[in-house]
Amino acid sequence: MKLIATFPLENLKTTMYFMGYTEEGETVPSDLKERMQFLFHRKQHTPVLEFLHNWGTENMPDLKFHDGNKAPKGYSHICVAVQDADAETKRVANLGVRIIKEAGGQGIAFIEDPDGYWVEFLEGDRLGSPGDPNIDVTELNAAIAF
Repeated sequence: MKLIATFPLENLKTTMYFMGYTEEGETVPSDLKERMQFLFHRKQHTPVLEFLHNWGTENMPDLKFHDGNKAPKGYSHICVAVQDADAETKRVANLGVRIIKEAGGQGIAFIEDPDGYWVEFLEGDRLGSPGDPNIDVTELNAAIAF
């Protein structure tokens, strides 16, 4: 997964970041119009994650982050489908990533990102295609209504 595009929106005082997977040898266009076409007209099963940064929130004196893994639960983690959960867990462990739960041949593992949020690795045949994202929610009906 890599950063595909960054769009600062000065009038809204926000920046949109888009991360996703690219095919081998595929390059992200440098021209803004072409990059937007590339980003928003991806092939099926080529997911993109959008991150939104509202400028200045990181400087708020009462800013608190909650990872959702402990009570009160809320947003918990994202899930990325992979070919081999054991191999992917080993690969990121060698990069210094903290492992929450080893796959142990079960096809599912959890790691922790630098901010303490969990990322699930799930073998692709159990969920869509490799790279497909999934968001875990605690209250299904509330999430559907949202």
